Amino acid sequence: MSIQQPIKMRGGVKKTLPIVISDFKGGVNSYLDEARLPNNTLRTAINYMLSQDGVLTPRWGTKTYGHVFDSMPDGIDTFTDDTGGTLMEYQIAVIGGVTYKAANGGAWTAIPGATLTPGYEVSFLQIDDKVYMANGHDKLAYYDITANTVLVFSGISAPAAPTGARSSTLSSGSYNNFYKISAVNEVGETIASAETNVTTNRLRDQWRNTDTNQDYIDLSWTAVTGADRYNIYYSDVTGDETYIDSVSSNAYRDSGQSAQNVAVEAPVDDTTGGPILKNIAMSSYRIFGIGVDKRVYWGGVGKYISAFSPFYGGGWVEINKGTGEVPVTVRSYRDGRGDPVNVVFMTTASGEGSQNQLTLTAMTVGTTSFITPEVARVVGSYGTYAANSVVEAENNLFFLSAKGSFTTGAKPDLLNVLSTDEISLAIRPDINTISAQHGSNASAKFFDGKIFHAVPANNATSNNEVWILDMQMKSWIRPWTIGVKKFISYTPSSDGRERLMALLNTPDADGKYHVVEFNEKYLSDDGVPFTSSFRTSLIHLDKSHINWGKLTKSYAELLRMSGSLSLSVSGTGKKKSLRSLKSIAITASLATSGYSTERFSQIRYSRPATVPVTYSDASIKKVIKVNKVINNFRLEGRSVGASYGLATLTTIIVPKRVPDPSSWKH
Repeated sequence: MSIQQPIKMRGGVKKTLPIVISDFKGGVNSYLDEARLPNNTLRTAINYMLSQDGVLTPRWGTKTYGHVFDSMPDGIDTFTDDTGGTLMEYQIAVIGGVTYKAANGGAWTAIPGATLTPGYEVSFLQIDDKVYMANGHDKLAYYDITANTVLVFSGISAPAAPTGARSSTLSSGSYNNFYKISAVNEVGETIASAETNVTTNRLRDQWRNTDTNQDYIDLSWTAVTGADRYNIYYSDVTGDETYIDSVSSNAYRDSGQSAQNVAVEAPVDDTTGGPILKNIAMSSYRIFGIGVDKRVYWGGVGKYISAFSPFYGGGWVEINKGTGEVPVTVRSYRDGRGDPVNVVFMTTASGEGSQNQLTLTAMTVGTTSFITPEVARVVGSYGTYAANSVVEAENNLFFLSAKGSFTTGAKPDLLNVLSTDEISLAIRPDINTISAQHGSNASAKFFDGKIFHAVPANNATSNNEVWILDMQMKSWIRPWTIGVKKFISYTPSSDGRERLMALLNTPDADGKYHVVEFNEKYLSDDGVPFTSSFRTSLIHLDKSHINWGKLTKSYAELLRMSGSLSLSVSGTGKKKSLRSLKSIAITASLATSGYSTERFSQIRYSRPATVPVTYSDASIKKVIKVNKVINNFRLEGRSVGASYGLATLTTIIVPKRVPDPSSWKH
């Protein structure tokens, strides 16, 4: 907000200069010195938020939702069950390796089935009426919503070496024919079997296929339980087998007609139990996961959505292998032309990293179709150290990095390239207090036009503050002094209203862990009042910062106040440094509504209400009388368990001609 110029004094009549802060849309700024801040920008705002058109209000309080936990869950999220014909949202959590669910604040019910190893953070993804769970330690598990059971992907055994028999038109000779067999299920492929060598008197490329001469080798092997099909690998050199065909039975006739696909070598890893993933997400209607082996995996589509085998549309790719940059998570976005792209967020030891666009293209070699990945680094981009910090809001992706908070968007002049822009300059010094080592704990959620960030500030090892990026005001408000492990949004069927909830980072006095709801109707944290305090910028009387005036008084307008607010004015005088000038306590005046029991024109009104209804005025105004000559000033406020909206702060200045103080001179 621009500062008004001092009004010239004429005719001996004192002119006043009102300095009005009509909103706080500038939010909090720790980057600029407070003497450089715009008037509507705050230096600090602890446990506050913005509402309406920039009104400063104490933050939402919290209240425990549902039953508490005896130990910290390894993960929490939500899922929707529509199998009964109606949409019913549940909360889901993994506690001590057991999966639980709850609805409408009720008790947590253990889900039967497989368990996970305790102590490993769980990433959730709902798709295809299943909730997939990845923890970076166990095989991929999923909760089958319809069957109400937890299952774990289990592998199948690799086939034994095949036996081979030549046709009568071939005989033993000097030409080698090496074969390996692998077994395939919907998830992946086993390692290849030991090889079998069948020698022939003709090169495979020269085998005959006429009415009178049919050259071939018949292969057979023991069937593998759980296998859907078998892949055949061939080479005329030992240990160099590549793919030639796939069959559904445990026998195969090689007539030399199937060409080798030299791009597909005999597998040396078993993926039939699914890869071990530490993060799982959906992009372009596929499952994407980050493996502990630093590969980016993807599943097929349709009924093969959880199949990571290349033969069912799945696959993997290694991005920037060996460069010190590793993948963190995959998100769906679009390029400048609006085409969907898969964005792979990377990180480094410093917490910076980059982004890569991953495009999957279908290719056919012979009769075999494969997905070929194409990776393109986004030039000038930053990655993230925290998978849970990546959120989609207002058609863009937002995320935290060691270099700040960024947004990934598409610019009209960059048709097929994503651009990355920093949006955290105002709080860059605070961003720098998050260590790259523990920044991976950060969690974010877009709710009510705001992005809520739970972060480990001030070099903490776990999340200890909440920072808000207000998307409507385009400004930051921080901090909320509450530690959140993870934000979720949940819509109970009891009222159908979406709510912002969070799993708190620390236990209560009894060692219990809580899921809480944030709501403006709560003025405390589970009955414990919290303190809110703010401090404005250092406000000067004009752009030159050298003029003086008598600060006669400051007015505060508060909306619908309950509780009390302590408000103080500080200023810099001619012979004194910045100091407190005056403070007042503002308390709401409450009115009581009810009907009288007295007769009026012989008509008796209703009896008084048992509990009178109290309310505060829509707007109250209070004044602090100061009458001090100052060069600059600031205002500060503090409240405990109060509710109000600080709408305006108006300070009345009478310009004064004051000689330069001696402290300004050499």
